[in-house]
Amino acid sequence: MIWHGLVWLVVLILLAFWSLFAWATGALVGWDGWAQMVGSSNPQAAVGQLEAWIASWQLPPAMAAWLGVEWLEPIKAMLGAAAPMVQWLIGLMPGLLSVLTPIVWVMWAIGALVLVTGGVLVSVVIGLARGAGGQIQKSILARAG
Repeated sequence: MIWHGLVWLVVLILLAFWSLFAWATGALVGWDGWAQMVGSSNPQAAVGQLEAWIASWQLPPAMAAWLGVEWLEPIKAMLGAAAPMVQWLIGLMPGLLSVLTPIVWVMWAIGALVLVTGGVLVSVVIGLARGAGGQIQKSILARAG
């Protein structure tokens, strides 16, 4: 029974990180400044606004109590460093802005489904291994007796 608990604990931890990543990505792609950035005459100022906006992020209270705020700092640093590349991509595909947020959440749902399915499969394998182990042990005892 403890193995099933460990499997689901790992799945829940991975799902929490996956959800945090999806939340941060969803917030990033849903930023109102993208539309301003596409038509901006001063792209450096737009990138600076993006970096300031990322730096102002805070975890939702429920997640902050559970994860602690230090988990968000590396994500902020990574996204802030990627701001110029993101601006370049948005400039290439301005029509993509309207579909990015739904794409992020569809990808989150697919990833969550994969994680939960993996947890179910590993639990089934553990159950089968325990059942097979019990049958092997009974056959050994029957032959010895």
